[in-house]
Amino acid sequence: LGASPPPPKGKGWLRRVDDIVEGNRAVLKAMGVKDHLILVGHSTSGMHVRLHTLLHPSEVAGAVLIDTAHEGQLDHLEGSSVYNSYPPAHVTDAKLSKLHLLWHTGMFRVMRFCSGQAFWNACTWFPPLFLTLRLLDYLGRAAAKGVLQNEKILGPHFSPENRQRFTDEQFSLEGMGGMIAEHGSQRASMEYMLSLQAMRPRKMGTLPLLIISRDPKKGAAGGLYPNARGDPAREGQHQSFQMEQVALSEAGRRVVVQGAGHGSLLFVKQHAVETAKG
Repeated sequence: LGASPPPPKGKGWLRRVDDIVEGNRAVLKAMGVKDHLILVGHSTSGMHVRLHTLLHPSEVAGAVLIDTAHEGQLDHLEGSSVYNSYPPAHVTDAKLSKLHLLWHTGMFRVMRFCSGQAFWNACTWFPPLFLTLRLLDYLGRAAAKGVLQNEKILGPHFSPENRQRFTDEQFSLEGMGGMIAEHGSQRASMEYMLSLQAMRPRKMGTLPLLIISRDPKKGAAGGLYPNARGDPAREGQHQSFQMEQVALSEAGRRVVVQGAGHGSLLFVKQHAVETAKG
């Protein structure tokens, strides 16, 4: 939870789903909130909602899962991005070590500058500069490109007073390290959820359950990235996972937000409004 100290077990960066659930409960207890909870989770946090409901059913009055993760993704949707969706622990260790090296040597700032439009324009005027980009790509420029992409696409969806804060948090050692650690923790979380057989039908009994899903024609990126289209094979698997979650409760139902992608369900106003309506 933010700047909270790491849990006492495992690696310092590891925050498994059960660690997060108990951390959330500690916060709620400190606020004087103990039960009648309506839990809402987007993406990975859907596992947090499901586990909270499974371990502490008397505390939960309802659940909303917004295009949430499914532990079955561990076998079907391995990622290849800079953060990688579900890397094993040694890969996460290597990514964090590399990030610290690039940050403390100043190379990450160089990469960020060279990933901007100004440097690209310079390359078109003096093509040998493209060799610099090739070298930086080898060293790990994809991380800097990811930060700039987030700033460009997600930044405009923040209020003016919060946009600079978002940019600063994106371009920080803690922010990037936190993202890598989050994705590194997902593998351990999914393995733990699989061990509990948490996706068995009616696992939530008759709990009021709403599943909100992205548009299968848009895919994960739709609504935020121009011309984004869902990959048919991956989207078919994702939509199947969404339907499995409906079956977790006898009172489960599902809504598909037309035109929305994974992130735009929260970040694009039109889609967020439809998400809120349920």
